[in-house]
Formats: sequence, structure tokens, C-alpha cells
Amino acid sequence: MRPQQFEILIRERVKAVRNGHSVEDDGVEVKRTWPDPKKGARQLAGSANRQAGEWLVLIVGIDEATGAVHEPGNFEAGEWFAQTAKSFDEKVTPRLVRHQQVALGEGEYVTGLLFSTDEYPYLVVGSDGVRDVPMRSGAHTRSAYRHEVLDMLKPTLLVPKFTVTAAHLRVEQILVKMKEAHGVIGSCTARITVNLAATIFIEHVGDGVLVLPQGDLHVRLRAGDFEARPEVRIRNASPTGYLKMNGEPAPPAPPPPRFGVHVRDRQVVATAPGAFRITCHHATTRDVTESSPHPLAEIYGSLDEISLDLAIGVAGARRRAFVTASMAQYGAPQDPEVSALHDRDVTSEVIGGWKRPEAFLDPWADV
Repeated sequence: MRPQQFEILIRERVKAVRNGHSVEDDGVEVKRTWPDPKKGARQLAGSANRQAGEWLVLIVGIDEATGAVHEPGNFEAGEWFAQTAKSFDEKVTPRLVRHQQVALGEGEYVTGLLFSTDEYPYLVVGSDGVRDVPMRSGAHTRSAYRHEVLDMLKPTLLVPKFTVTAAHLRVEQILVKMKEAHGVIGSCTARITVNLAATIFIEHVGDGVLVLPQGDLHVRLRAGDFEARPEVRIRNASPTGYLKMNGEPAPPAPPPPRFGVHVRDRQVVATAPGAFRITCHHATTRDVTESSPHPLAEIYGSLDEISLDLAIGVAGARRRAFVTASMAQYGAPQDPEVSALHDRDVTSEVIGGWKRPEAFLDPWADV
């Protein structure tokens, strides 16, 4: 991981904390102050054992609950790590690859530490002399189970970096109001449809083939206390379909590329860096009244920003990759379209559209 990538990662996590999102996962820990070296050794070993060969990041100096920056304490990064390393068995520790202060504003900074975890499993020695193999489990650290130790020793694939390069979400509502007939007031139903399309880039630069099963790729739309988990479909980044004319038979499927990313048999196959697309469609219908509209219409209609969370499983890897991208609302509100039929009125309206802002990085900015 290059220094610029490391700093960008820290800034993104701090921004997410200040927006009220939890940023801790298996690969990133956030601490308000430097942990006690004894306790910190067990936490560091547990996180490193969970990563088992992947990068591990520690951010010190920010309160995850409030987003406030704090003075981390009396330790320097190197001094804290030296004290923590004393508790590791046989002096085998996660390797401190980089530590740097990242300025957030006038007089505000956090300290980031980047660890390599290639020499797993890591053991710590307690004050009673007992050796332990810690393992991170959610927000806690416990002793590893036997099967977890065995899993660490099995050959495995490293999970590459995934980036959401484009994302577009559109939510629509169709209201169907039956007209009054013979003195009977007609019913009214509302159908909400959610359509998502996103492009995912895989930075696969290693040897061998990566396989991402569609069944192990999950999507979550999140904003505050609201979340939705639509079903996922995978697609090639470029169209590979065909048009049938006059009933003629379909041509044979094109051969997959030798290098790159290709979707086939409900799985993504990667032999080199490349991209694939995901689409999600979800619809829900319910009876409504003027005083009791569809709740999803009110929820989506109030959101200026929606987070797109991805959990991507890699066949043969111990852990999933977790990716988050923000989508901002765009476009002016549109007037509903009303169609009057003989027995009903149909109103179609776009509740909102959200997309991932396009990032522009000037390659000559620092030249």
C-alpha cells in the first residue's frame, strides 16, 4: 500500500466516523487513545490473526462515537509498538510497515499505523506466562478455536481491493386508484420499485484465478436507521448479448477473455485487473390511503445521501471484502404522470435518483 493510498484510506474512515458511520471492521481499528500495551498486544494479535496475511490499519486519536479528535496520549507510535511487542511470543509480531500523522484541519491530526500480517499465527504471553492465540470476533477479542487455528494454516487466496467506480440508484412509485363504482369507494395501491446499477473494479494483480460466486455477493442500502438488502445479479462490464432476428437461432457465446474479468455461470472470474457490473431490482406493493402513504416513499423521499455497502466473497479466501460508497441525490423533482383509465387512475412518479459523484484527480497537480 502506497503512502498516498494509506493517507486516503485514513481520511475516508475519519470522514465516515464524523458522518456517524461505524468504520471498524476486521481490517481497520479506531482508538481514541493509545491502548495499554498489555491489552493492546492481545487486541493487535487478535486482529492480525483474523487478517491472516491481509493489511491491518490502526487509527489513533479520534473518538468513534462522537467523531471528535483527541490527544492520543504520551506514547509515540514507535514507542507504543515497542512496548506492545514485548507481550508477543518469540518476538514474532505483525510488521509495522508505516506510521504517519495525518492532518485533518487546523491543529487536528490522527496517527495511522499500517501492519503486515504475513507471519501469522501470532501468540501473546500473559502475565501468568500462559500463551494464547487471540482472535478478533466482532468488536471483541477472544481465544481462537481449534478450527480457526487450522484455517490460518491452510493455503488461501488474498482478497484484492475492490472499488465502486460508478453507481446509480432510482426509486419510483406507481399509485393505482380504483374509481368509485355504485357508491363503493375504490381502493388504492402503491408499488415502490428500487433499481440499482453499479460498476465494481477488481485490482487483481496476483497470480492465478479469482472466482466470486454471485451467491456470496451481498448489497445493502443504508441511511441512518434505514437499510434495505436487495437481491444481486452480476453482469459483464461490457454488453455481450445479441439480438435475434426473425426467429433465427442464437449465436454461440463468445469465449471468455484470457486476461481480465468475465461473468459466466453466475460467477465472476478474474485473471487480471478489470471490472464487472451488478444490478439489483426490488419491488413492494401495499394498500395505501391519502393519510397513510407507502412508508418507503416517505423514507426514500427524505434522503439526500445513501450509502452503498458491498460484501464480496472470494472462493478460497478466509474473509470477505467489504466496500462502501456514498451516493448523492441529483436532478430536480419531476411532476407525476397521471393516466386516467375507465376504471382507475394510474400515477407514476420518480421519488428520487442517487449516484456516486465522479472523482477527478489531476495527475499533474503535484508535478
